[in-house]
Amino acid sequence: MLRRIAKATPNATNAASLVEAVNEYGAKIGLDQPHRLAQFVPQTMHESGGLKYNKEIWGPTAAQKRYEGRKDLGNTQKGDGSKYRGYGLLQVTGRANVTAFYKWCVAKGMNPPNFIEKPELIATAPWSAVSALWYWDTRNLNKLADRGDNENITRSINGGLNGYDDRLSYYDRTALVFLGYAVNELTKFQKDHGLAADGLSGPLTRAEMHKALVALTDKPSLAKTVQAAPVVEEKKVPVKLGNPDKPWYQSKSLAALGVTGTTVTTAVASVGTIPWQNLIVLVVAAFVALGAFMIWSRIQDRKKQAEKAEALKS
Repeated sequence: MLRRIAKATPNATNAASLVEAVNEYGAKIGLDQPHRLAQFVPQTMHESGGLKYNKEIWGPTAAQKRYEGRKDLGNTQKGDGSKYRGYGLLQVTGRANVTAFYKWCVAKGMNPPNFIEKPELIATAPWSAVSALWYWDTRNLNKLADRGDNENITRSINGGLNGYDDRLSYYDRTALVFLGYAVNELTKFQKDHGLAADGLSGPLTRAEMHKALVALTDKPSLAKTVQAAPVVEEKKVPVKLGNPDKPWYQSKSLAALGVTGTTVTTAVASVGTIPWQNLIVLVVAAFVALGAFMIWSRIQDRKKQAEKAEALKS
């Protein structure tokens, strides 16, 4: 299965290490459920260059030289930077991480060699893959796998989304193989599951893959955190209903009253939706406006009468 999932011929030792580690210890950390394993394998494949590498290529580069003395990695003794370079499929780096990995193995009853004294042994089978299991377990990534959260699993492992497309590609290949398809049978999977058979994998397709993988595990054995993958089918522009508590004078329908004839109907229909406080203000304003108009009209009439009287005198 790993050979089919890989994009090139994987290193036989690394592939054997991964198989042995998962078969021997996977169940101890919940990776006996296909939907979780289908998230674990792609991340491990990407991080190891398709199971090509099981240790950090040492230069040392400028960045690698800075491992020396890094307290955040636990490199407190002279020579720790080089000694505790990255080992394993996910490259355990630093004295602190190597120590934590060793103690985790002991707690799980795995009888590991003394990695603290000889961290290079992490790059041997099955420990190069067991170190990936350690990282997965201690970061509680099963919880993310239970909801098919490819993105946040990547962020947890990578610190960002570097190589995200490659990781998703490996996920598609892994899911298809686990579900009994060839890696080039995405269209067939889509047809079988009622999806648009366009041969393009996106959120909907991966969500369906997740559901199909979850279905491979008996329901009583599923964790309570298992759920359908989060999917965004399409982006919908929200309809702006406006604020019903806006004052009457800010009503767009009222402002447009003199622009189009059709808005008259809209304005009238809107009366039923106006809050009673605003309706009172509207009525009072109407009476004030009417009173002001009558006073102004009366003044204009008197002015005209005065002008006529003056004209008669002349």
